[in-house]
Amino acid sequence: GFDVGLMLHAGYRFYAQVETNYHFVSSLAEIGQSIEDKWNGTPIQQEITQHSINVPIMAGVKLVETKNFNLRLMVGPTFNFNLGKDGDLQTEMVDSQKRICSIGLDCGLGMDVWVFSIDARYRLIQPSYEYKINEVTLNSSPINSFEVSLGWKFFDKTKIR
Repeated sequence: GFDVGLMLHAGYRFYAQVETNYHFVSSLAEIGQSIEDKWNGTPIQQEITQHSINVPIMAGVKLVETKNFNLRLMVGPTFNFNLGKDGDLQTEMVDSQKRICSIGLDCGLGMDVWVFSIDARYRLIQPSYEYKINEVTLNSSPINSFEVSLGWKFFDKTKIR
């Protein structure tokens, strides 16, 4: 998948970081074999794509600070607002499990090098949909992901203290 969005970083040694990101993810689910395909060994696969707006609200602390380099530690909740999903007719969405907003947790490290920001995060979030393919339920546990992002700070000289 990929993200694109905006970030506001306010504070000095201790800071708040609020983001708004458009998030797209595509997953390929393999659920085994149908009776017809059991003889030739072809698994049943389904591609599912989801679109959402993620709003992480992070609190952090600078661990290392120099003129052109900062190392940051951050943690906070993330809110995932569901925009919809795509899939073919084999995928049945269970309407009772559809969530408009899922809540999760982000934690990670960030580096600021000149005007660039590089973040590496671990995300744990509840899925927005529960899927069934041929009566097999998918996405019933939290979604764990590791994300690396690259940002460009437009207003680096206007620090809010």
